[in-house]
Amino acid sequence: MILLYEIDRIGRFPEAGNFLSYSRLVRCAHESAGKVKGFGGKKIGNAHLKWAFSEAACLMLRSCAPVKSWMQRQEKKRCKRKALSVLEAKIGRTVYHLWRKQQAFDVKKFLHS
Repeated sequence: MILLYEIDRIGRFPEAGNFLSYSRLVRCAHESAGKVKGFGGKKIGNAHLKWAFSEAACLMLRSCAPVKSWMQRQEKKRCKRKALSVLEAKIGRTVYHLWRKQQAFDVKKFLHS
């Protein structure tokens, strides 16, 4: 329900990156002449959506064995906190595309995208 109330119409986001930014799932970079000069604030975006996607990631880890094994591989590359953030962004990107295309969720496609 939070997604429905906070997003309203998914068509107002032209690309997945805009949706992820609005959902507070990515940090904004300060760039000049193609060089990254730092990152913006952590509190830009919708806090309710950030919370909803973090809860979805925790529930997905608890109930889906393939996602657990994916998460363990990610934790070897990154720390646990960063791996969880990657999973949240992956869920957000998937929600955006599935909502735009009006398709059902498929775990195999989710893990291989």
